[in-house]
Amino acid sequence: WNALHGKLAAYRRELTAALEVHAFNRDVDDTNERIHEKIAAMRSDDYGRDFATVDALLRKQTALERDMSAIHQKLIAHDKDAQNILAKKPPLKHTILDSLKKLEESWKELSQAAELRNECLDKSYKLHKYIDQVKKAEQWAAQLRNKMTSYQTPKTSAEAEQLIAQHAERRAEIDGRQDELHILHEEGQRLIAEQPEHKPEVQRAHKRVQNSEHQLRQTWEAEKASLQRTLEWLQWCDQAAMCER
Repeated sequence: WNALHGKLAAYRRELTAALEVHAFNRDVDDTNERIHEKIAAMRSDDYGRDFATVDALLRKQTALERDMSAIHQKLIAHDKDAQNILAKKPPLKHTILDSLKKLEESWKELSQAAELRNECLDKSYKLHKYIDQVKKAEQWAAQLRNKMTSYQTPKTSAEAEQLIAQHAERRAEIDGRQDELHILHEEGQRLIAEQPEHKPEVQRAHKRVQNSEHQLRQTWEAEKASLQRTLEWLQWCDQAAMCER
């Protein structure tokens, strides 16, 4: 009876240990499933179609990396649990080692996918930020051209002189943007060097900025000449009126 009782006790211990191993492996499988969900998200080929969507994807990436940190803490907990279970020399201990190895490989795969996605998103961010800055420069030039040509024809020389003074301020605004436009040009050259696959797109954007600036300066010169002619005509009219008196 004592021998049988001893065998039953040993069997219960082995059964408990085996159940503990199975529970551990299930937990590891759950974690592994979470990792592969993140891998699928990291392998998305959506890197944004404009600055706003890239910015949204970067925020999503930050959230995914927070999830990765939580998963990494889970991996540390699994390692500790495995050490505790293995110390009891349980049956099926090779399955614990297999589970840990599988988990390590999955984590490595996730880390590599995250690193690659970060690189791709960073490149996309730089490209679309540049394109966005180009659009803003074009909008500024168009708005300023509109301001320079949207005024009522002066009826007196005083009004003409006031418009000429305002027009000179527009020139100061154009000149004040030169450093910003120069930096934009340098950023375009840097992008071409870093992302040669986007060279045509960057060159087209740069050409648009150059054209906008050229048209802006042409408009300024044309309006300056027009306002000057108007002033001279009004001054002549003033002198003629004085002579008549």
